[in-house]
Amino acid sequence: MSERLLLHDDEGRPMAFYISPLDPNREKYHKIITDNGGYIEPSETIALKTGYIQLLSYPVPNRETFLFQFIDDYVTRGQTVYLEAYKYPPGKRRHDEALDEQDVETAKAMAQAMSKKAKGPPKSTTKFTAAADNYILEQVRLKPRYRTSHKFFEQLAKHDLLRGHTGNSVRSRYRAHLEHKLLYVYKTDENDNLLYDDKGKPIVLEVSEAKTMKNRFTADDDYNLCVSIINHVLNTQDHDTLHTADDKTRLPEDQLNEANFSVSISFFDEFARTNTNHSSLSWRDRYRKFARVYGLQRYRDDYQRAIEAGEKPQPMKNLTSRESKSEKKAQLSAKKLRAQAYAPPRMDIHDQALLASELGHHQHHLSHQLDSAGVAAVANLAVGQRALDEEIGGKNTNDNIDDALHNVGVDSDRVQIDDQLTDVRALGIHDFDGLELKVDADSQDPWARYMVYLPRDVHSKALFTDKFLSEPHAIDDARSLLTKLGEDAFGVLFDEFEKLGFTRAFVGHILKVTSSSVRYINDYLLLLRDALNNGDMDMSSVLFPRGHNGLWTPESDLWLKEGHMERLMFHDGDSIELRRQFLGL
Repeated sequence: MSERLLLHDDEGRPMAFYISPLDPNREKYHKIITDNGGYIEPSETIALKTGYIQLLSYPVPNRETFLFQFIDDYVTRGQTVYLEAYKYPPGKRRHDEALDEQDVETAKAMAQAMSKKAKGPPKSTTKFTAAADNYILEQVRLKPRYRTSHKFFEQLAKHDLLRGHTGNSVRSRYRAHLEHKLLYVYKTDENDNLLYDDKGKPIVLEVSEAKTMKNRFTADDDYNLCVSIINHVLNTQDHDTLHTADDKTRLPEDQLNEANFSVSISFFDEFARTNTNHSSLSWRDRYRKFARVYGLQRYRDDYQRAIEAGEKPQPMKNLTSRESKSEKKAQLSAKKLRAQAYAPPRMDIHDQALLASELGHHQHHLSHQLDSAGVAAVANLAVGQRALDEEIGGKNTNDNIDDALHNVGVDSDRVQIDDQLTDVRALGIHDFDGLELKVDADSQDPWARYMVYLPRDVHSKALFTDKFLSEPHAIDDARSLLTKLGEDAFGVLFDEFEKLGFTRAFVGHILKVTSSSVRYINDYLLLLRDALNNGDMDMSSVLFPRGHNGLWTPESDLWLKEGHMERLMFHDGDSIELRRQFLGL
C-alpha cells in the first residue's frame, strides 16, 4: 500500500486551496501544495462556493483567509496542526523562518549604503560660531571656483574649526546665511593657486568675475545639439512616423512631431566625443530637460532668426525659464484647483499633515508640484531636516530641500528617466532655474541616490523603454538574474535591468518598494508580470501594490515611522525588520 500524501484527508482525497493569482507567494506555495498532494483551485468563484481554504499574504475584509504558515507547519508536523490557529487577523507571528543567505547579504549591503542618508543629522546639533562663519567665507574666497561644489563643502567640514558639522550643513549655512557676505574673492590661476600683485598681496576680484566649476551651455551649444538631433532622427527613423501628428493627421514636410523622436544613449556618447565641452550625460540632460521642453525645431528657427537680425541668441535655459515664469500666473489657479481636487488614496488629512510638518513647508510650492507619493519620498529621505535647520541657524529653506533631494538624486543628472517620457516636468520639483544641480560622482553610496519612489501619476513610458516591448521574456529574465547577484551587486542589477528595457528610475523605484531584498524584488516582478498579462494595468496599483508582504509604499513607510503597527498586519516580522534597516530606523 502506497504511503498517503501529506495533503490528503483520511479518505485519500486532496485538500483543496485557493491562492489569488496576484499573491506574491502564489508560485512558491502552489509548488509546495501540489508536491505534497494538495489541489489548487484556479477559479475564485468556485473556491468561494465550495468553501475551499483561501491562503493569502494579507487579510481581505469580509472574507475568511488563512496564513501560508499553515502549509509550512502542516508539511513539517503533519496532522497535529489545526487550521483555525492560522486564521486572519493573525496573532503574534512565528519567526523561525529565516531569510535566505543571499537576502540577508543584500539587506546588509543596502543598510550600510543607506544608513548615512536615511538617518539624517544627529539630534544634538553644533551651532555655528562667528569664527566658523568667517572661516567658511575665507575658504570660499581662497577657492572661489569650488563655491558651487558639494565636494568642496564636504572636505571643508573635516577642517578642525568645523568639526561637528556635516558637509551638507556647512554648504547650507553658506548658501542661506553667508553667501551675501562674500563680497569679494581672490584671483587664482587655472590650477587654483593664488595670484599676487606687485606688493605681494593676493589679487582681489568681485565675486561675479570669478568662474565656477559649472560649464554653462551656450546658445551655440544648444543650436548644435538641436540641429544634430533633428538630422539624426531624419537619418535613422521612419519619415511617415516623424510627420504624423498625435491625432494621426499628416504634418507638413517641414514640420516633425518631436514626440516621436527616438534618441538613444549611444547618440549622446558619440556627440560628446566631437563636442567635448560637455559630457554625454550633460548633453542628454540638456536634451531631456530643455530642448524637448522648448522644442528643438522652434529653438533652431529662433536661433537662425536672431543671427539674421544681428541679435545675440539666448541659450535655452534663459528662454525656458522666462517662459515658465510668464506662464506661472496663468496656470496657478488651475494648479490649485487640481491640488485641492486630488484625493490621494489611503492618505488621510492627518497623514498628509504629518508629512507637511516634517518638511516644515505647509505653504511651500512643492505642494503644487508633487503628489502624496513625491512628498512622502522627500519626507522619508529628509529625516532630521529640522535639526539641520537648527544647526545652520534658520528656517527650512529651499536650499535645504534641494540638498535633501540632492542626497538621493531626485533632480540629478544621474537619474535617467527614459527618453520617451514626454512631460519631463512630471518628475521634477524645481523650476527650470534649478535644474543644474549635480550629484557628486565620488559619493560613497553611488546607487542609493537612485532608490526613490516615482510619482503616482507618472506615465508608463517612464518605466520601460522600447527594448522592453521587444523582449517577451524580459521579466522572467530579470527574475533569473536575481539568482546570480552577489552581495554588492547594485551596479550589476541596474545595468542588467536597463539592458532588459527597465528605465533606471523604475529600477530605483522597485528597490525602494522592496527594501532592495532579492526575495521581494522577485515578488514584485511576479505582480508586474501578472498585471501586464491581464492587459488592464492600473499604474498606481502597479507602482504601489497594497497589502503585500515585503512591498512598501510611502503610506506604509509613514505608518512604520509613526508606530502604527496595526496598519501593517500584512507584513511579517522579517519584512518589517528589513524595512527598518533600509530606512535606517
